[in-house]
Amino acid sequence: MVIPEDYAQVNIIFGGTACPTGAQITFGVLAAVVSNPSDIGDAVVTAGQDASFKSLIASEATIDSVLVKVGPNDTGPAATVTWGETGNLSSGAGNPSSSLLVHKNTGLGGRHGAGRFYVPALPEAYILPSGQLDGALVTAAQGIIDSFFDKLGVAEIEMFLLHGDATTPTLVTSLVVEGQVANQRRRNRR
Repeated sequence: MVIPEDYAQVNIIFGGTACPTGAQITFGVLAAVVSNPSDIGDAVVTAGQDASFKSLIASEATIDSVLVKVGPNDTGPAATVTWGETGNLSSGAGNPSSSLLVHKNTGLGGRHGAGRFYVPALPEAYILPSGQLDGALVTAAQGIIDSFFDKLGVAEIEMFLLHGDATTPTLVTSLVVEGQVANQRRRNRR
């Protein structure tokens, strides 16, 4: 991933028994207004805690820390900030490869203008036999994700898609929770 100057890559790091090999959510942010990686990490933790991000994951999972790497890749500073919360969905974690899928929407079409991330430790009780997610969970998750996204904006840390090539990052305009369970089996086989 290319991290240009004035941008940063943020990794929210998960652990616990529900994430036996660990898990991460990755996204880019604009680092022009707030450029210190520790300050960006603190803002991400505050936004996540205020939005009750822990309400998206099973109690067997933890949100451990936030790693922030400011661009450019070779010379930009990095920092890790402790998050330290345990999930509060108490119905028990399901399969580690089953996750909540969140789409990153931009003003562009095509694959280059779209992104996604996976929230791990989705409790089995919220997955219907059809593979759809419980409607109440999807509604609650969308509210939490919207709140998190808005709080990042208020902290002047706008979310961006970082690209594998050297093109300019793309502003994320919204986040949308998918109503069907996301399975990462193919990724786990690599």
